[in-house]
Amino acid sequence: MRWLFRWRRELFEWEKDIVKDLLARLDGRVMGVKPDVWVWKPGEDGMFSLKSCYTLLHSLSYGVANLNDMEKVIFLEIWRCKAPTKVLAFSWTLLLDRIPSKINLANRSLLRADESKRCVFCDEREESAIHLFLHCSWVSKVWREVMRWLNFNIITPPNLFLHALG
Repeated sequence: MRWLFRWRRELFEWEKDIVKDLLARLDGRVMGVKPDVWVWKPGEDGMFSLKSCYTLLHSLSYGVANLNDMEKVIFLEIWRCKAPTKVLAFSWTLLLDRIPSKINLANRSLLRADESKRCVFCDEREESAIHLFLHCSWVSKVWREVMRWLNFNIITPPNLFLHALG
């Protein structure tokens, strides 16, 4: 049996090496006759639930152990907020600095070495989560307009945790 992959775009050179490695690992493997099924291993019944996800993340501590007391309070309270779940999940990843900013992508070797890490909006500084959501000059204009529309005044905090306390 030969594996045949169809790609939506032409692969980069570095991706071709990864595919070669994958094919070497798949050599001799045969696909089963049973249909594939999705299973969430942390869930008791194999089904995904927010509780099982939260329990898993909490057990892994995902950097929470290194936080100061104020930051720990924010993480404990974030899931009690009445915002939509997807907003809470994004907030969690944002506060842990796990969003795909250019700096994070570069740290995970997902940007080419010659690719710029500068902000996609302002091109003034490297693109980090703090820069994108608090300090980018272009994004700040958007925040000001939203706050003006809501008739709300805000002072830009130095980091995301101070903003989360507001």
